[in-house]
Amino acid sequence: MGYSFARAGNTGFNGWNVAVVGKYNDWFGIAVDVSGHYASQDGFVESVPVTTDHHLYALRAGPRFKLPAFRKLTPFAQALLGGNYIRATSNSKVTQGTQVSQVKSRGFAAAVGFGFDYNLNDAVAFRILQADYSVLRVPGGAWNGFRLATGIVFKFD
Repeated sequence: MGYSFARAGNTGFNGWNVAVVGKYNDWFGIAVDVSGHYASQDGFVESVPVTTDHHLYALRAGPRFKLPAFRKLTPFAQALLGGNYIRATSNSKVTQGTQVSQVKSRGFAAAVGFGFDYNLNDAVAFRILQADYSVLRVPGGAWNGFRLATGIVFKFD
């Protein structure tokens, strides 16, 4: 669980990431990954200056392969499929508190990537990096980009 940064198109999103892995054996497990990312952009809707707040949420699951550890460093690779929820709300910058538009959508989400955990002890590791190519599909569009995450890993072996 920890900090996550995602980029879709020209927009950067800050957020969080939480994952749980059910281990089948020492090298294979099923990961369930939940993330939320947020961004705010200034622009125009029908010539009205607005600030648009973006909220992206994804729930994905799939296989995670743990590669042989090198000293305290444990690499992994994963491929995840699931769904997403996207909400974009535009509020007027001229008349404060006036909502100009709101779009909500649900769709398909996928991610494929790798990461490195640094084992602090038998129960805790630090996720140095998790890097994924992320795909979010919604009716009428798609967002393709990358996601980077770091944080604390709690191990319940």
